[in-house]
Amino acid sequence: WKDVCRAESRAVLNKELLVPEPTRIVSLMTAAEREHVENLEDTFVERYQRWASSLGDAAPQYHQAGAFICLSSMLCGSIRLPTSYGTIIPNVWFMILADTTLTRKTTAMDIAMDLIDDVDKNIVMATDGSIEGLLTSLATRPGKPSIFLRDEFSGLLEQMTKKEYMAGMPELLTKLYDGKMQKRILRKETIEVRDPRLIVFAGGIKSKITDLLTFEQVSSGFMPRFIFITAESDIKRIRPIGPPSNRSTEGRDAIMEELQDIKAFYDRIQQITVEKLKTTFDQKVLTDATMTDDAWVRYNKLETQLLDIGIKSDKPGVRTPVGDRLAKSILKCALLIAASQRRGADIQIELDDLLRAIKYGEQWREHGSYVMDQIGQSSHEKMFDTLYQAIKKKDGVSRSVLMRTYHLTARDTTNILETLEQRGMIARTKQGRTEMLYAIL
Repeated sequence: WKDVCRAESRAVLNKELLVPEPTRIVSLMTAAEREHVENLEDTFVERYQRWASSLGDAAPQYHQAGAFICLSSMLCGSIRLPTSYGTIIPNVWFMILADTTLTRKTTAMDIAMDLIDDVDKNIVMATDGSIEGLLTSLATRPGKPSIFLRDEFSGLLEQMTKKEYMAGMPELLTKLYDGKMQKRILRKETIEVRDPRLIVFAGGIKSKITDLLTFEQVSSGFMPRFIFITAESDIKRIRPIGPPSNRSTEGRDAIMEELQDIKAFYDRIQQITVEKLKTTFDQKVLTDATMTDDAWVRYNKLETQLLDIGIKSDKPGVRTPVGDRLAKSILKCALLIAASQRRGADIQIELDDLLRAIKYGEQWREHGSYVMDQIGQSSHEKMFDTLYQAIKKKDGVSRSVLMRTYHLTARDTTNILETLEQRGMIARTKQGRTEMLYAIL
């Protein structure tokens, strides 16, 4: 009996040593700031999200992307934020990722794009195209918001990776995101793009996107410029199909009217007269925004925190550029919130606007971390992750079910489960002849 007790205590000790301490996700907001934001009045983002969520069973977080894409398409050609290192243009890139069609990513994207198209039919620039085609189109749209809509971004990402003539597209898109002038010399013509205002709204399947991503695309700054939003299938959200019902357009009309008012207020043209030349020409009015001192202090604290988290992480080469770009994206979204909330000749980003954006940024950081963790994984690591997620999702599953579901042999199953157990990720128990598996982390 002493030997039995000694063996049990050793088994318990080994299990405790193998199971690491749970990773604590550092919050970007204090409890007081979070409570303060919850008590603030709703902005366009909350109103849009509430209305869009009532239309169907798409994942609610997808509508955050739709709301900010709507604001960016109306405002990025008219407002800007001068800073000590350059001027920030509030063009945002969103990529919404799904595991199956049940999350309704396409539906969420269509809701936003239909609304934008009704307000201004010239904002959507393209849904596909070559490097030369995109540059040619942008060359005719200086200072105008231009949406590049791509529902299945994995196809374009694969072309960038495998086709030589698309090899330079990530670097080109990165420069266009920053509003930099681009000049491409071809055999018969020269394409020159000035003052671009490129917005990318993309979607894709999580597994396909993560399989195609490379460390170079992250370290070069291309992928960190995207704000990632992911969702998992939830059968409880699925709404049954039935006969058509009389649906009021009151909610959509209110959202569209607000967008139209925002566009009409900031999208203004002024006439400039040159007396010496005795001529008059039209020029678009650009509104420069400012930030309050306490907002600048809070933003610098946020940026330092994200960079510190990235440098101290297990993948500093990936996490650091992602954290840096997330801070800039949060600042852009704060500018959009401020301009839409308080329309005036002088736009000032207040601390409340920044805190609202940080609240969304916390969710985006979690989604982005999941995507970045999948980069560079081998086929074995991906299988480990797939089985672990299956065990975690079901909160206990038998070994036989996993073998049938993923077409595994006994040897492969044993190797995978032993690896996950020794990593401290799962626990195995016997219930009669059935071996049950439970997730630990």
